[in-house]
Amino acid sequence: MHMLRDSCSVFISLVAKMDTQVVGHILFTPVCLRLKEGNEINGMGLGPLAVLPEFQNKGIGSALCQEGLRRLASDGYPFVIVLGHPS
Repeated sequence: MHMLRDSCSVFISLVAKMDTQVVGHILFTPVCLRLKEGNEINGMGLGPLAVLPEFQNKGIGSALCQEGLRRLASDGYPFVIVLGHPS
């Protein structure tokens, strides 16, 4: 994760806190799709997304995703690719 942040000039990193404790984190970093025609489309990759086990299934991960997607849409990113485990 540090390598992603260090190598990207643009990224969105959000945390969820309960009182002063960080209980969740999400990171969006740039992705470039190269089409057959030679065109490129820039979007973002989502990953990692993590929530401490004792705080899972409380909507924290969903809230992080929704806020991140809201910010990306506001910034004009046309797509997000999810990176990570399917579940």
